[in-house]
Amino acid sequence: MQQYSALSLCSCTLVFFAVGTSSAQEPKLRHKIEAHDGAVLDITISPDDRMLASCGKGSVKLWEIETGKLRMHMIVDSWVRCVAFSPDGKLLVSADETGAITMWDMPAGKQRAVLNGHKQFVLSMAFSPNGKSLATFSNDDTIKIWEMPSSKLLRTINGAHSGVGGALAFSTDGKTLASGAGGSITLWDPGTGTEKITLKQPGYLWSLAFSPDGKLLASGGGSGEAECRLWDVAKFKHWAKLDGHGLGVKSVAFSPDGKLMASGSSDKTVKLWLVATTTELVSLKFENPINKVVFSAGGKLLAVADRGELGVVTLWDMRAMAK
Repeated sequence: MQQYSALSLCSCTLVFFAVGTSSAQEPKLRHKIEAHDGAVLDITISPDDRMLASCGKGSVKLWEIETGKLRMHMIVDSWVRCVAFSPDGKLLVSADETGAITMWDMPAGKQRAVLNGHKQFVLSMAFSPNGKSLATFSNDDTIKIWEMPSSKLLRTINGAHSGVGGALAFSTDGKTLASGAGGSITLWDPGTGTEKITLKQPGYLWSLAFSPDGKLLASGGGSGEAECRLWDVAKFKHWAKLDGHGLGVKSVAFSPDGKLMASGSSDKTVKLWLVATTTELVSLKFENPINKVVFSAGGKLLAVADRGELGVVTLWDMRAMAK
């Protein structure tokens, strides 16, 4: 078993802001965390909205959301590309560039198991809504579905996609797994590994997210040109294209009530959209390209990770948007 070590309360640089915005309808910056030496490749928020996990060069870090303080630092021998909390918050899973997937018991941060099976680095991970399975999508063109928390490999989908990108998302009822890369999105039955349908989207495919009611699937991608789309899940049809970003969209996320969608782009902006009308409400500008956007489970916060030389995570208070 590959071994990793966990350290708690290590030193870090943390910058606090009390920033007003030009409009009461815009989110307000709450914390700015200089999280990693190099790009922040992924972030995830615990289901109780108390902790944020980030990953990057040689480490996974846990941050207290209320204060922005570093609470735990798990050291890894390589770049860590993905992190995900289980729906009950008892597990944190990380995947590094070797293809190894590590399960950490929370809140202790103790390594439980390492899942070896992928031959190349993992592009994306997603827990099923009931937490009983974990899907992982690798650059080796396979999707693996693991039983949780036993870590037993249930099935492998070979030749899932080819091309640049890599995204996974479970539907809210857990009956559909969406994957994407290159210029395609495929919907699968996770119980059997059977393909339901494949949809075409131009350019690379970086991110997927189902709306909380399960009616829409958001996709983010593109390279030189941005691709941000909404799909009607029941009809398996394209529903809307969200224009506004100047470069590829690396991350999409729905608010817990499904009214808003966030998109983060290589054009150094995060945009907030009103889903019902596909109207752009707010555009936040950053110093570096964006890697990930995540809403907290309660919907009060939006977390944003960038891929600058000094990886930064910002936490935004979303309560003004609800007024």
